[in-house]
Amino acid sequence: MKVFDPRYIEIHFRSPNSISQSMGCATPSPWPLKAETLTAQNRLEAPLKDDEERPEEYYEDGDKSCYFEEQYYQYMRCYYEAEVASYVLLKSFQGSILPTFFDAGKLIPPPNTRSIQLSVVLKEYIPNIKFSEFLLSNPIGTLQPSICMPVVDAVSQFRALEPGFDLFGYQS
Repeated sequence: MKVFDPRYIEIHFRSPNSISQSMGCATPSPWPLKAETLTAQNRLEAPLKDDEERPEEYYEDGDKSCYFEEQYYQYMRCYYEAEVASYVLLKSFQGSILPTFFDAGKLIPPPNTRSIQLSVVLKEYIPNIKFSEFLLSNPIGTLQPSICMPVVDAVSQFRALEPGFDLFGYQS
């Protein structure tokens, strides 16, 4: 089960251009339950459209914790929705080059511990090393075709599933 928890978003996106740094904070923002509670209430009382964002000035706490909490929540919501949509779109690849996707839903936390229900994806667990770790000891030029070709074949089929798809981010 993969849990999409805004508290840990920085762990997944460690880089010189992390989310905290892009929002003007040198280190990841600590997680306060109070900020999560206030932003959850704001979302219920004054919902935003999908492409809308609350300005930083909307939040009155001087430490920006509510602003960060809302940003992290929205980032995590987008990542969750994109992952679920990807598994649906790539259904024909599940069980071969992709893990099998079983379901998506919400994880209900114990009372008084969280103010949100966490989004979750239930998918097949495949014990192995990450491809990036594999490449450290196996340079790309030394990979056997039997390893690479299934991935290349699958990627070549993506455009048929999603017109305009380009693995490298270019629009066609």
